[in-house]
Amino acid sequence: MNVGGSKEKPKKKKKPRKIMNPDDTIKNGPFSWRVETLLGSGGFGDVYKVYDEKNKAKHYALKTESEDGKKSMLRLKVEVKVFMTITEGRKTNPNGFKHFVEFVDRGKSEDLGCKFVVMSLVGPSLDDVRKKYGVTLNDRSTPYIVAIQSLEAVRDLHSVGFLHRDIKPANFAVGFGPTEPTVFMLDFGIGRSYLDPKTKQHRAPRKSVKFLGTLRYASRACIKGIDQGRKDDVECWIYMVFDIFDPEEGIVWKKVAGRDKITRAKEKFFEGKSKEAYKLVPYNLKTIVSYVDSLRFQSAPDYPFMINYLFTMSNQAGFPINDMNKGAWVGSLKNKKTGTGERTDKLSGSNDSDT
Repeated sequence: MNVGGSKEKPKKKKKPRKIMNPDDTIKNGPFSWRVETLLGSGGFGDVYKVYDEKNKAKHYALKTESEDGKKSMLRLKVEVKVFMTITEGRKTNPNGFKHFVEFVDRGKSEDLGCKFVVMSLVGPSLDDVRKKYGVTLNDRSTPYIVAIQSLEAVRDLHSVGFLHRDIKPANFAVGFGPTEPTVFMLDFGIGRSYLDPKTKQHRAPRKSVKFLGTLRYASRACIKGIDQGRKDDVECWIYMVFDIFDPEEGIVWKKVAGRDKITRAKEKFFEGKSKEAYKLVPYNLKTIVSYVDSLRFQSAPDYPFMINYLFTMSNQAGFPINDMNKGAWVGSLKNKKTGTGERTDKLSGSNDSDT
């Protein structure tokens, strides 16, 4: 029944997302991307292993994002912006930004109804290295190597004016082939510039902010709806580091449900009331924890202090880092089967799941 002569608009049916098959191609300017296999899928897109038909030997990750999703939920635009900013940064610092994949191409497919970005491939995420491939990351110098490399990535992202806002083991991956020893930062879909676009100075904090991220690793400010700064990325990095050192008890709120309870558990952690968190985690890491807790919204974290302190900690623990290429995963992943029968030579890109 219509009231006042108005007609109800029928709801648009959501079209099923088209999935590409092996040997399907996307042509874009000088590139012709041919699909080899589907690597993974997220809420709004898929990741494929592809190659350019002009060079079949080199493979890349092609990440799609459907245009049917709500604008507020679409992430590829932000990711491309971060990639392009890093690409510009590499022009003035050719040896920098080693913890970021190569940005190769971007475009739009009318046939698939999606936008896409092409980037260099990486190996499994830190999460998968531990859970799927059973490689121990909390032994000897390895957790320090992971901590240092991931913090270098955070530092470099901040140096070009962006926050990540979803630091966690699933959003870092190890390299493949010559880059296998390197830890790469992935998934910038909920990233945000902390610089005012006009003045290029630090933004003032917004009054309230919608929660985006992963509760387990999110900063206290993020959970409370308070605007995030660089300090929040480093806070999330701390949670990730504790999880690497001690996957069972490093994060004491792992089995806690509810935002309020998780926030309180994190506050107790920073107040030094969570001694169980240091069961396997070196207690002198508390120096970095206390330092990060002292930072404010616009604070510029002292990355050299934290990185140097991690080197010192490793030395004091009897595991001096003489070579950053000696992480436990290096040489351990090749042809290693997972619990599902997959192999690590089935490489991964990044997707938008678990946010």
